[in-house]
Amino acid sequence: MDCVSGELLIHRVRRYPEIEKEILFLWIKQLLIQIEQYHRCRNYQCYKYINPYTVLVTKNDDILLLDMDAQSNEFVLKNMQKRAMREHFVKPVVHIKESTKITLDLYGYAKTIQFILASMKASPDLTRWEEYRLSRIIEKCLSEDSKKRYKDLKQMEKELPDIRRKADSRIRRIGIAVIASFLLGTGMYTCLYGRQIRKEQEKQVQTENIKHIETDMGNIVQEDANAAAGPADGLDIAEEKVNVMEQYLLRNTVKDNQEVIRQGEELHREILRYLAAAYDREQSKERALQIYRELCAFEDQMEYLEDVYTQRIVLERELHPMEDMAVETGKEAVERFPASEQLAKDYAESVAMYTGLDQEEKKAILQPLVEHFPKIRELESYIEWESEQRTDVSEENREQKETVSEENREQKETVSEENAKQGEAEESDIWLVSAEP
Repeated sequence: MDCVSGELLIHRVRRYPEIEKEILFLWIKQLLIQIEQYHRCRNYQCYKYINPYTVLVTKNDDILLLDMDAQSNEFVLKNMQKRAMREHFVKPVVHIKESTKITLDLYGYAKTIQFILASMKASPDLTRWEEYRLSRIIEKCLSEDSKKRYKDLKQMEKELPDIRRKADSRIRRIGIAVIASFLLGTGMYTCLYGRQIRKEQEKQVQTENIKHIETDMGNIVQEDANAAAGPADGLDIAEEKVNVMEQYLLRNTVKDNQEVIRQGEELHREILRYLAAAYDREQSKERALQIYRELCAFEDQMEYLEDVYTQRIVLERELHPMEDMAVETGKEAVERFPASEQLAKDYAESVAMYTGLDQEEKKAILQPLVEHFPKIRELESYIEWESEQRTDVSEENREQKETVSEENREQKETVSEENAKQGEAEESDIWLVSAEP
């Protein structure tokens, strides 16, 4: 739809900090459905900007996502430049290779749910089981371990807690009371009481965590309110660092100049990381590739550099398939990270796909890699290369057999001709002898 009446989630939270539990769970589920529908409509591209500024709450308390391609919504991107928004809703750029994957939207979804839970009070209160389920969902969305993280949104939807009906809750409470009376009569009340104490302690820990989130998220609401009232007083991170470096430079001592160089190079690296992620997300692949190449020269943190090499190889292979860029970059990366299985796979895939190398050259490169990292054999490009190699060997053997057969045939023909000539010569000699008187 071009236009829908409503207000942004961040404004709704500030105006109405209380919410019915039923509506809260409705928002959580509808937001997930909106993301899933966006993925299907956009050929499974990520929304990329899920946060309280991109979520619209309609008059009917329904949840919708803003169209980020519309010019009227450009203010969202400006708000994303705020420090508090970057810190809480933008996935750290160190995970560059995941910038086009579902993890980007999982991260924004989890952070937005955290914001709602920390900024609003549900009525009636969430049960311990509901709090636990939501905390588990958020934890799995934010997890850096791919094995623990959700693989798709449908998997997450199944784990969302359901709102239990009041009648069911009343029956459940009566059942619990009966069971408690029975346990009390059999002497097991002490055990039940101890379990209750432990649950209360767990709830206290969760409450402290929520308060911690409230403190952090409160900064976002306050910052938004300050922006509405007038210009913000605080400087951006980059501006602060530039001002500090300027003070060092004015002192003009060896120590201060060295500090300017150190901070300047660090700021340069941070800017390159942000630029690489932004260009990559916006599909400006050539510009992203240029930044990744520059990062390979300037990045000093090895765990980041490994990711940069991976993304650079992928882009070089995609943008310049007829050139040996990806092969040379892969060779350089493997030399710098000899223990990295991922870079070895990237290198092997580039070699297997590059048409500028013959089979023997590819074999000389791939065999040592496979010996150290056997999982390379599972790569689709490596399997295709092996198939081509077997085909070439079979073709070569066939040609050799045909050549040998042809040589044998020619030899047989030569021998037959010589035998024929020899037979003719003997007949001629016999005729000459018989012709004499």
